Amino acid sequence: MDSRRLLIITTVCVALFATNPSTDDYVAWVKDTLSHSAPAGEQQLNKALLAIFGGPFVSASTQRINYLLFSIFVTQLDAQNRLTTLGLLRNFIPLSQAASFGPAAPGAHVISSGTEGRWIPDDGYIWVVNPPPPGDFRVRWEAGRLSSQHAHVVAAEAEGRWLPEDGYVWVVNPPPPGDFRVGWEAGRLSSQHSHVVAAEAEGRWRPQVGYSWVVNPPVPGDFRVRSIEP
Repeated sequence: MDSRRLLIITTVCVALFATNPSTDDYVAWVKDTLSHSAPAGEQQLNKALLAIFGGPFVSASTQRINYLLFSIFVTQLDAQNRLTTLGLLRNFIPLSQAASFGPAAPGAHVISSGTEGRWIPDDGYIWVVNPPPPGDFRVRWEAGRLSSQHAHVVAAEAEGRWLPEDGYVWVVNPPPPGDFRVGWEAGRLSSQHSHVVAAEAEGRWRPQVGYSWVVNPPVPGDFRVRSIEP
C-alpha cells in the first residue's frame, strides 16, 4: 500500500472517529425529529413536552453500541416497538421500520382519539405518566373513575370490572355482557357517605331516618350528618 493511499485511509478514519455521534447527539436528533414530524399546530406543544420529558426518556431507553468510527443506537420505545439507528459523521440513518417516526403502535388499553395520530387511555385507564413522554403508552386501571362511555358507571377495584355509581343499581342484575344501563334507586344507602340515602329525585340525597344535616341546607359536597337526639 503506497503512502498516499494510507494517508487517505487514515484521514477518513480520523474524520469518522472525530464525528462519531454521542448519545447526547442522538437524543437531540430524536427530539428534533419527533417535534417536527407532528402537524404544525402540535409542534409547539410537542417541543415543550419533549423539553421536559423527551431527553431523559430517550436517554434511559437507549443503548449505544460504539464501533469507534460509527455507532448503532437502539431505543426501546415501548414493549412492542424498537428504534434502531446508525450514527455516522454526526448524521443519523434509521435502520428499523419503527424509525419512520410515524405514530408508534400503542400497547394494551390504548385507543385512537378523535385527532389523527393521537392516542388516549381506554375507558377506566389513565396514563402512568401524564402527560406521557413520546413513545410511552403505559396505562393503569383507576378504581373509582367515572366511565367516559357509560353514564353513572364507575371503575371497580378489580381491573376491567365496573359498578353503578353511588345511588344507582343495574337495570338488569347481574348485567349481561355489554349492558351498562343503570337506574336511580330512592332509599338506597350511600356507599360513600354514612347515614345518607338516595332521595326520590335522581341525584339528590337526604339524611337517614334519625339523622339531620350538620349544615342545613348542606353546601355542595358536604354530606356530614348528625344523630337527632330523642
